[in-house]
Amino acid sequence: MSDPQLFAQTESQTPSENWYDRCQRFVRSALGFGVGTASTALEAWNKTPANMKHPGDDNPPVNAPVYWGGGQGHVALSDGQGGVWSTDILRPGKVDNVPLNQITLQWGKPYLGWAEGEPGGTSVATGHGSGQHPGGSLNPLNWFGDFADWAKAGALRAGFFIIGTLLILFFLWREASKA
Repeated sequence: MSDPQLFAQTESQTPSENWYDRCQRFVRSALGFGVGTASTALEAWNKTPANMKHPGDDNPPVNAPVYWGGGQGHVALSDGQGGVWSTDILRPGKVDNVPLNQITLQWGKPYLGWAEGEPGGTSVATGHGSGQHPGGSLNPLNWFGDFADWAKAGALRAGFFIIGTLLILFFLWREASKA
């Protein structure tokens, strides 16, 4: 979906979607970005260029990635009205809209600020890092989901490559047989 707020509302009401320990995946997906390489939300904040960060500013515009530190950190999506769309805060694996300060109050994570543009510049990955949820539990199912997403994308690219190669060979063969 192109509108992150609509995406967040839809995902929070979809019982089959599991965003457990996938805060970066949720924010990047909502904003239309693919998977990157930072291993934690905190690393994504640190990789964001300084001129795109708004440290301590607690009035992020709608659809801005909003960051917290502490441990692996956390990232959520601003609703532009003093709240954020966050994974796991009210229900594990689900996205809910909560006041911006609830992440700090509930999880004890210090508020860092918000950023413009792609979260972490061009290199943000999924999850809080090493499958570690703010509550401290490991979820290896997220690792499998990330691998499955990667494999599916790779298979699709390989399929297009093979089809393209076969088409080129067919046209070359056809032209050669005309001569």
